[in-house]
Amino acid sequence: MNILIAPDSFKGTLDAVEVTTILERVALSIIPTAKIIPIPMSDGGDSALSCFKIYKTGTTVTTKAHDPLMRLINVDYLISDDKTAFIESASIIGLHLVDGTKNPALTTTYGIGEVILDALDQDVTSVVISLGGSSTNDGGAGMAAALDYKFYDDEMFEFLPRGGSLHRVNHILKSTFLKEISKVNFTALCDVDALPYGPQGASEVFSPQKGATPEEVKLLESGMIHFSEILNTTFGKDFSKLKKGGAAGALGMGCRAFLSANLTSGFDYIKDISNLESKIKEADILITGEGRLDNQSFTGKVIGGLANLAKHYEVPIFAICGDVTASEQLLNDYNIKTFKCGTDSNKTIDELRLCAKNELTETARVMFNSICGF
Repeated sequence: MNILIAPDSFKGTLDAVEVTTILERVALSIIPTAKIIPIPMSDGGDSALSCFKIYKTGTTVTTKAHDPLMRLINVDYLISDDKTAFIESASIIGLHLVDGTKNPALTTTYGIGEVILDALDQDVTSVVISLGGSSTNDGGAGMAAALDYKFYDDEMFEFLPRGGSLHRVNHILKSTFLKEISKVNFTALCDVDALPYGPQGASEVFSPQKGATPEEVKLLESGMIHFSEILNTTFGKDFSKLKKGGAAGALGMGCRAFLSANLTSGFDYIKDISNLESKIKEADILITGEGRLDNQSFTGKVIGGLANLAKHYEVPIFAICGDVTASEQLLNDYNIKTFKCGTDSNKTIDELRLCAKNELTETARVMFNSICGF
């Protein structure tokens, strides 16, 4: 039996490489003759850097940058042998960095810009930024400020915009680093197709998941609409209908506006560099997983992408997840057999971290025994 193991991370508890290792170990303990094909996955969120390190050869660089609440932290990124910098947003501005203080009106993408500057100092020719897993909703304004874009209010007072203060931006002075930025090819890996604002946009859909109250959602939405209009005035381009522009609290829009970045699917990018499609053709079954399997999992994320491939190549797919809220209709459409890992939804993230490996191991045993018909 050829078993392709291709999970995403269990956000905040286990990265994709750890999940893959546990599933592989359990699979071989129950089906010792199986051939395991391990392909850790990411859609551009958590575990993106781990995947980059597996599928690209290069050097890990450590630098200092500010987290979403402007606290200085150590950040790793990869410079590949072909001089491409691979930066994971989740490690710099991720939700796990604001656990207990979630509020996308207060967080900033400033640290992303700092890491980009560090990469430019290394004379890279390309920069790939994974956008998923962010705690932010500032449209990339913080990132741009770190790259020396200046933001002014209507009294020409310079300030650092955050999600809750985008409505104050009245004028943007372009960066003094534009020449250096223009020499580099930027790619932003997005985990969703969301627009910058609107009913399916960054604020309305995703900011509540990042801690925004209903009142704050309205503030963030009006601020994002205003900020998009200022970007239009500054760059002469309308970003309001930019597909994937709403990724990471509209950091996708910011990457296009301030870096002229190409926005692409994070899943498709990791799929290509890992040669996933050729591996799935060899598989008898496909095992995947993530922390939460919901309807959004089928809109650009790992399980949705894998489900499409599994359906196309007629490979049975099994998903092990911390929580499953996806509709029965979607699960049936893709013929996904799910196994829920963990039973106590009231645990804090720290408590989940402590028990995650054991709970995943035990659930994997149940899953592989079920696959074998025991």
